[in-house]
Amino acid sequence: MFKKAILLTMILLLIPISAFASSIPSSIEGAIKEDLKNQKTELDILIKNSKNNSIVNKGTDQKTELGDGYSVYMINTANHVKNDVYNKSSSLDNFLQFNGYLFVIESNNRSKAIAFADRAPDYNEITQFSTDTDFANQIKKAKSLIGYNKDSKVLYDGANQIVALVTKKDTVEKVALLKDSMLNNMNAFDVFNSEEFIAKIISSQEQRSKIAAISNEPVSGGGVTNLPINNESSLRIKPVIVVTSIFLLGFIVFYFNKK
Repeated sequence: MFKKAILLTMILLLIPISAFASSIPSSIEGAIKEDLKNQKTELDILIKNSKNNSIVNKGTDQKTELGDGYSVYMINTANHVKNDVYNKSSSLDNFLQFNGYLFVIESNNRSKAIAFADRAPDYNEITQFSTDTDFANQIKKAKSLIGYNKDSKVLYDGANQIVALVTKKDTVEKVALLKDSMLNNMNAFDVFNSEEFIAKIISSQEQRSKIAAISNEPVSGGGVTNLPINNESSLRIKPVIVVTSIFLLGFIVFYFNKK
């Protein structure tokens, strides 16, 4: 009996965490595997033309496989900012909107790209690829920081410039950033509780709303557009753009005050 218990423990330790915590329906995962075969040519072309030199690319004869999959969510706080009804006690779930699934694409046990399946209602086909090869290692580190379970969520939100892991454990919800977010003044692998995180998002949107009110420009973020954030489109805003924006904003304020 003791030997059997040891054997069972060893088997369980050999099974990856993702096997216990997968949130992807088997029917969807099966459909995405088949679709990946059909779209391999498109993926190879994307990688060939990519500026990301870290991608393993020795030709189209590499074995391409579907890696871990995750439920993807976006942040939608627009109504709360507009109506000023944000409450710090609100659950983060009230601000999240389901947006399909994300899958790591692997080749020779290394991340090659990520694939999105975000077309409702079936989510059974790949709608776009991204050459974000850093995602696999980044989420691995995020899991070590806040844990991971079947109810964990991935935020991959281009509109709000947020890529993060959300895990709830013992009624405590934690958010770990996977990438820098200059827009929201957060850095990769910062960890926040849900109240701190959503407060930063709200604050960022409020600031952009004030700028938009002066310049008559639309406010980005808080919408439903999910643009992949990858290595070729960095989350960092170049300093020259920041300086130029501040100068233009100061000029606009000066002009209206003079009038």
